[in-house]
Amino acid sequence: MGDSRLTIDTATLFDNPTDHQVEFAGSIDGESYRFAVRYAIIEALGATPPLERPAGLVEAHRDAILRAAMVALGRADAQDPIVVTEADLEQTADGKAGPEADGFAPRDAGAEPEAHPS
Repeated sequence: MGDSRLTIDTATLFDNPTDHQVEFAGSIDGESYRFAVRYAIIEALGATPPLERPAGLVEAHRDAILRAAMVALGRADAQDPIVVTEADLEQTADGKAGPEADGFAPRDAGAEPEAHPS
């Protein structure tokens, strides 16, 4: 049985200032993927612009970036590289993704809203 966690190949971290992103290869269950993390994500996680060493900042925020990358992987329609966006990061708020991240209980996620009796 393979490792079902996404891992970053640190040897592939590459700063791409032209596209304002850091690129890297990651793998899950033995399958390799290419990812790109926008500078805006790195800035949001570190509260400062990634002016120097953006690739090093990816390492500093590895866990949050990996969670967001998993969300991006789930919606990546054959995109290469898979671009991790602010929306992916928002879906991982408090380590949650899906309806729970929006404040809905799982059983209420698809329910129609009830009319307020006023």
